[in-house]
Amino acid sequence: MPGLESVANVLLNNSANTVFIIDYGPGPEKVRYGPDDSLTRFAPRLASDQRQLTLESFSPSPNPDRKGGASAVAADLNALALDHMWNNFEDVRAAKSTLGTAMLLGGAITASSDNQTAQIVGLSLIGAGLLSKLTAGADTRHCELLPNRVYVAATNIDHPATTVTLTIEGNPRLALPGINPPRASNPVALHYVRLPMSSEVAQWGQSGRVLYSNDACDCAVEGDGLPYILGGRCVQRPSLEVLRRYQAAGNLLDFSVIDLENLYRAEGINLNPDPRELIAPRHILEGGDSLEAPIAGSTGFVRLFCQEHPPYLPKSKNAQALQLSRAKRR
Repeated sequence: MPGLESVANVLLNNSANTVFIIDYGPGPEKVRYGPDDSLTRFAPRLASDQRQLTLESFSPSPNPDRKGGASAVAADLNALALDHMWNNFEDVRAAKSTLGTAMLLGGAITASSDNQTAQIVGLSLIGAGLLSKLTAGADTRHCELLPNRVYVAATNIDHPATTVTLTIEGNPRLALPGINPPRASNPVALHYVRLPMSSEVAQWGQSGRVLYSNDACDCAVEGDGLPYILGGRCVQRPSLEVLRRYQAAGNLLDFSVIDLENLYRAEGINLNPDPRELIAPRHILEGGDSLEAPIAGSTGFVRLFCQEHPPYLPKSKNAQALQLSRAKRR
């Protein structure tokens, strides 16, 4: 794509250290048409257009810094779907449809004979013709998760907990908080973002405020001096550092790290998930049993940590008593 030159130049000149691959909109769907639905084509679910993506980054206070970034459309899935290579079996399916029609016609003529043998042959031809036509239908399975288009954007992140905003003309912006510069061992960081449509992002994607402290970013959160399971806003895994923050806020003063871990286990929360699992377990903010955090700079991170969730309802007697005790102190 010609527009990628601007992004490539920024990277080649070492003017950017963070790259975003951004998917937007629903991709084309595979539909049948023609005789006996033997042919297929990809029909757009969202029309292609020339809208560009705008990227801006905002470093946190006390010295806020605002920067832009280079961006371009890397792929248009509607255009790619028109390539004839995806229809490589159409000739076979069309031939099966035509052959089936011919066999039906020939079988009907042959079966109309007074000769019993010819009638059997004719009926056999009709059956084979029907089978050929029934199996001529095209397979419409396709990857429904493919996007309408893919953008590539690059910018330079200098400060921890930077917020990056992505905007397509006519769509509300998506704010991605908590993004850190790349590690020294990796000169360029890569983030994948699925940009929601306007009706989805309007509710939770624009504030850029992290409402629950978590293990994916170092953002300061009001109320993170108490675990979420006890009425606070912290969903970090139990550790000595996390416990010290709770105790500095006057909470869980008689707890050890082991006590904190046992409290989570009594609630049925899995502190040691299997890294081989392909599907991430549901987070406790959504009623699940996991504390695993999506990567900062992803749509999943924003959806999980940048909107309000219902209060946690403790299951164990210990957690219930701790919540009740805290409520009485208020």
